[in-house]
Amino acid sequence: MKYRYVVLSMVALLIVLTLSGCADLFGTSPTAMAKDLISKLFTAPATELVYVKPATDTDLIDEAADIVDVLREIMTYAHTATPTLNVKAVTDYSTDAKWLPYLITGKPDFVDKVYMVEIVASTSATSICVTWPMITVKGVANKGFLFAVYYEGSDTRTYPSPVIPF
Repeated sequence: MKYRYVVLSMVALLIVLTLSGCADLFGTSPTAMAKDLISKLFTAPATELVYVKPATDTDLIDEAADIVDVLREIMTYAHTATPTLNVKAVTDYSTDAKWLPYLITGKPDFVDKVYMVEIVASTSATSICVTWPMITVKGVANKGFLFAVYYEGSDTRTYPSPVIPF
């Protein structure tokens, strides 16, 4: 009987902490990570949107900036103003060998999961829909990145690899 009250008290405490946002028992959902990532597309530095390994390599940081510039250009192409971005859907592609629109095979060892994020960009005049990758990185909790740039030997690589290069 005494243990029942202890267990009930612990369950109640966990419920209160979870509802108040003080405990993150299950991590951040892929949808929440995607929404956070996409909300920063026009304001965050490239290294917040693209994982760079090693993080201090200036050539890779420049490569990340080029990728982000292209993505920002895509999202403003059909618009006269900066569009509102909304995540429509997030799909786990980690275990699937899909190749369009991005090659996800040959995943680097630091990448944990791969998702595809459907994004709707809207202004009062028009809307467009795009699908971009989002990866999670081992050792980086509750954060998604659009791509990773890294070295494989002496070659610069982007993961996931776009079928049509940037």
